[in-house]
Amino acid sequence: MNTKDKYHLLCNTETSIPIFSRDWWLDTVCGKDKWKVLLVEEKERITAAMPLYCPRQGIISMPSYTQTMGPWFAPESKDTKYTKTLGHRQVLCKQLLNTLKSYPYFMQNFHYGITDWLPFYWEGYRQTTRYTYMLKDIRNTKAILGNMSFNIRRNITKARDKYHITVKKGISIEEFLLIQAQTFKRQQITNKEDMEVLIKLINICRKRDQGDLWGGYDEQGRLQGFRINRVDGNKLYPQEMPRIKPRTMLYRNFDQEFERILARKSSERKIAVCILLAENNFGFSLTMTDEDDNSVTLTLPRDREPARTPQADNLKNQLAKLGNTPFEAERIDIDFSENWFIPASVLSELRRQLVEQLIIARKVNYRRELAVWKPTTHAFPQQTLSYLGNVMNTRAASFYQDHGVKEVEPAYEKQPVEAAVLMFCKHCLRYSMGWCPIHQRERSPYKEPYYLVGTDGKKFRLSFDCKNCQMKVSAAQ
Repeated sequence: MNTKDKYHLLCNTETSIPIFSRDWWLDTVCGKDKWKVLLVEEKERITAAMPLYCPRQGIISMPSYTQTMGPWFAPESKDTKYTKTLGHRQVLCKQLLNTLKSYPYFMQNFHYGITDWLPFYWEGYRQTTRYTYMLKDIRNTKAILGNMSFNIRRNITKARDKYHITVKKGISIEEFLLIQAQTFKRQQITNKEDMEVLIKLINICRKRDQGDLWGGYDEQGRLQGFRINRVDGNKLYPQEMPRIKPRTMLYRNFDQEFERILARKSSERKIAVCILLAENNFGFSLTMTDEDDNSVTLTLPRDREPARTPQADNLKNQLAKLGNTPFEAERIDIDFSENWFIPASVLSELRRQLVEQLIIARKVNYRRELAVWKPTTHAFPQQTLSYLGNVMNTRAASFYQDHGVKEVEPAYEKQPVEAAVLMFCKHCLRYSMGWCPIHQRERSPYKEPYYLVGTDGKKFRLSFDCKNCQMKVSAAQ
């Protein structure tokens, strides 16, 4: 049984595998021959899997209509410590990376559940974080509406009762494609060429009860949409003024400015290196020296062959390809007595090995700065210390007592305090909702106090210190 057959069986039995990584989804969006899967087995049990879309030789990327992929790890028991789980996953990632190193190009959007990407970063992969919103259970309409603001719930009611906007499930593919084409035309976006894949995906999702098409219809029973040129607060400036009734609820499906911001290259810091390619008695040597004076040299045993055309520029271009590494070529020197020929593939492999060795050398040579604290006798400015001092052990308590504090209360985690303030926040939810009495002068439609409610049912009371412009999160009484 090959790895794909094993993965098919795994998908049939394991419910924790995300929908975008399931075999039937990948067969539809990739084609049965253009995706593979890496497996890690321990004691005849699959503990990790990583599907890969390979459109061309040596390339791993994201298939169409697929939001996330990345590695999957077998669920641990509930009583397993987080540190143990984290360490185990890092070991599994290392095994997956041993195979991924053979692919020169790799790009995947990891599932939101994969929070530890450091094993990939340590191997030279670059990571970028993006955020989105997620509704975990859309079938629970009551819970979704309950988490919405009063204004949104009111507008939904108006749209349904007053303006007769209806939402229908299971609309036809033809109708969906029509409104999509109209939307793309207004936005001056070209339809994707793989529309057949989209149709197949809709059909199989419906067949497996894994998704469907929903549509909002006006009084004439038509899906509606129009292009917005500019948005200024609550004001919309459409390209063509549609015939809509006052107070009609409008839904925005594309924010061009926001997408442009997300598409920008995030700030990054690269380590400057100097590269020297020289000849020697055995062939050639490649040396890389970083800005911290860490240096690594690799030798390439090879017969020197004269090149037919000048090679200096080609050699420098190959050596400068450090895009997915933490390094950036500041200077590249070629020390040849003649115009020698080195194949690009050979030089690329030598450069890759040199980068790996330099990363190892930097880790070995790195020395953490240690600060030596000298004993002090300065008096602490307070005679008493509340739970806000976060004193959890006797050594912390003795430190404060040695500095003149007479009463030291333990931390909240050690001894809970009734109505204790757990967090002081500069971020104010009342301001975010537009209800700040100082800056916005808008009155909240809800009666205070407000509470944050966790998934475990715990409540945390919110209070607002407008004088100091702070929001306080307290344990509920």
